[in-house]
Amino acid sequence: MDKKNTMLLTVIAVATLLVAVVGATFAYFSIVSGTGGSTKTDFQGQVESTDDVGLATLKGGTANLYMYLTAADMSKANAGDAGKSYWATTTVNNNESNKSETEESSYYEISTLEISKISRKSANYKCTSTLNIKGTGALATYVQNQDNPEPKIDEDQKVVVDDGIIKLRKSSTNDEKVKNIKFDGTADSEDIDLLSVLSTADGRNVTVTYELTSSSEIAETETITAKFEAALGIKNTINPQNYLAGKDLTLTLTNTLTACDIVTDFGE
Repeated sequence: MDKKNTMLLTVIAVATLLVAVVGATFAYFSIVSGTGGSTKTDFQGQVESTDDVGLATLKGGTANLYMYLTAADMSKANAGDAGKSYWATTTVNNNESNKSETEESSYYEISTLEISKISRKSANYKCTSTLNIKGTGALATYVQNQDNPEPKIDEDQKVVVDDGIIKLRKSSTNDEKVKNIKFDGTADSEDIDLLSVLSTADGRNVTVTYELTSSSEIAETETITAKFEAALGIKNTINPQNYLAGKDLTLTLTNTLTACDIVTDFGE
C-alpha cells in the first residue's frame, strides 16, 4: 500500500498531530493528540557567588512553540522526492495546518546563562551545564519497545532517524564577550535526531560549554549573558509514517548548571 493510501486511512490521527515547545528550565517539545500542551516553568540552576567568579544563573527562554500538521502535510505527494521538513513556531492553531517550512526562522532561545556581580577585568570564564532531552508518552514508549522480540514490529513500522530532529546552536544575539558556546565540547551547533532521544527512558545528555570574557574596563560590576537556541523539525518522507499518527509525546529539556570558573585560557 503506498503512503497516500496509508495516510488516508489515518487521517483523523494525523490531523490531530500537535508539536509544542516551552523554553524554560523544563522546555517542552510535545507531540500530543488533541489540544494538549505543557506549562512553562523557570530556570532554577545557579552557582554560588564568589568575589572572583560572580553569580552565575540559568534563565528560561521562549515560551510555547507549536506545530500542527494535517494529513495533507504528511502525504506522499507533498513530500516530493527529497521529503519536506516542518518546524515549530510560536503560533497556536489546533484546527488547521500550522507550521513553518523555513528552518532558519524557526530557532528560538531556549536557555540563557547570566553571570553578574563580576569584579575582575579581562577574565576568562568557562561554565558548563548539562542539557537533558527526555521523551515520555506513547511515541517514546513505542520507540523503546520497537526492537523488543515481542510484540514484533515490522521494519517499515519503526520510527527512524529521518522522522524528527532537534537542532541546537549558539544564539546570534550574543555580544562579543561571549566567545563561544559549544555542544558536547566541539561545535557551536549540534543536530540531534529524535530517535536517539526516544530510544532510552533517560533520554540524551548534551554538555554545553560557555566561553566568556569580561570587559577590560569595569567601573564597578558588569553582566555577561550567553544564550543558545533550538529548533524542532518533523520530516515528511516518501516512506510510510503512519506509526507517528495518534501517539502523544512530550520531550522535556532540562538544563542544569554544573560549574563556572575563571581559567587562564579556554584550550581546545
